[in-house]
Amino acid sequence: MEQVSKVEDLPSIKKFREFVAGLECTKGKEFSIRLNHAVNGIGGEAGELLGEYKKGYIYPKEGVLKREKWENEACDLFHYFILLTNVLGISIDRLIELNIVKLEERYPKGYSEDSALNKNEEKELEAMREVSE
Repeated sequence: MEQVSKVEDLPSIKKFREFVAGLECTKGKEFSIRLNHAVNGIGGEAGELLGEYKKGYIYPKEGVLKREKWENEACDLFHYFILLTNVLGISIDRLIELNIVKLEERYPKGYSEDSALNKNEEKELEAMREVSE
């Protein structure tokens, strides 16, 4: 059995990236148009997710906080996230690595409220720049 060493090597991720690429209605257009599509998709879907939360938290009613609604919105958000990685030409593995480096810089001794409130974004960016491509 072949051992998978990267997220990008997972058959389900490869298949989904290709699927999303095939659905992209802005493919072949300018980078800024493609980026706009991905970013606005993320913003819109995040707004829908927040709207579902608001309906259940502020205006509680039967069935609003059902798992299937959360899954539906998470699916849409993930679609646009993958579209963004496709547009930027960045792998999920790289994003994971950069996020770990950034958070290790922010929380060298583990999470603390002080570190969260007093993050040094320039130091975080510098640490991220040191990660090879």
